[in-house]
Amino acid sequence: MSGLRIRHVEVTNRVLTIVDRSRPYTVPFLCAACGVTHVWKTYHVELDDVGTAIVSHEVWAMIERIPAHGFLLENEVLRPPPQTIGLGSRRG
Repeated sequence: MSGLRIRHVEVTNRVLTIVDRSRPYTVPFLCAACGVTHVWKTYHVELDDVGTAIVSHEVWAMIERIPAHGFLLENEVLRPPPQTIGLGSRRG
């Protein structure tokens, strides 16, 4: 499945958390990736040194609903590298 490369207009080299307030958790969730208790579905977007990340079409659609989200759609990536989904972090 293809992905989408997005670029943040101001931030680089950082993990941004993006909260989908239309999807509450039934039980608060202590996130192993960031150490914060989430009560809404939260996406952790890891930006590289130029502020880009590859996300799914579904995640991009959710980001687009957020006013002033700060991202630009760069291009489609036909064969994206494996993505980390769920608990854990790729950063040590």
